[in-house]
Amino acid sequence: MKALMVAGIAFCIAGSASGALVPVNLDGDESTVVFLDQSTALYWTNAKSFDPAAAKHAPALLAVASASFEGLTNWRLPSYAEFGSLYQTLGSNGQGTMNLGPLTGPFGTYYWTSDLRDATTTYTWTPFGNARSFALNGSDQYIWAVSSVPEPSSVLLALCAAPLLAGLSMRRRRAKQSPRC
Repeated sequence: MKALMVAGIAFCIAGSASGALVPVNLDGDESTVVFLDQSTALYWTNAKSFDPAAAKHAPALLAVASASFEGLTNWRLPSYAEFGSLYQTLGSNGQGTMNLGPLTGPFGTYYWTSDLRDATTTYTWTPFGNARSFALNGSDQYIWAVSSVPEPSSVLLALCAAPLLAGLSMRRRRAKQSPRC
């Protein structure tokens, strides 16, 4: 039992510290179109999940807000900082282009972010060099969506506490069964 507790705690420490983008199948079907960034606790769609892949800013906001992937409906445009975290998680190919990792490509040139520059322009992000630019809201840019994992700290705490609680429960049962002097 002690080995199980140690393994569970080690898994939780390694899982919470590592940064990887892993495919997740939340709705139980045969396809996976959502990826979990373990370092930020964000779900990402694939780079080209929207049809059309590019749109003006207002239609892009509507497309993301009405999207449903793997049963999740709380999608939004990522911030520039969130794109930067994804770039850091996946790394680059040595020429500045973000690695695909488990994503399917190819990447678009510029993606809308949630960061407004002013009333008529919004910041964009590119996987080619992790650069920020801006575009007129009336121009067509690519769409990528992100969603927060529901209460990641609670889920992680529950997963990490399970082996510890199981060990304490067994110890308590043993204490009740053993004779006292």
